[in-house]
Amino acid sequence: KTTGPQYLTLSEGFWKALSSLPLTYDYSAYRQVLQMYGTHYLSEGSLGGEYQRLV
Repeated sequence: KTTGPQYLTLSEGFWKALSSLPLTYDYSAYRQVLQMYGTHYLSEGSLGGEYQRLV
């Protein structure tokens, strides 16, 4: 299965942002990355609905 975390592909911009973070925690640097990219990702989704006709 190629959908596991070990196969997760990161965008170039996100990878660069992570690589540029300091090794020692810096609130503003980490906050900037979190504001830009968020804290969650979606791996899949589905949409649906229901239609009823009453007469």
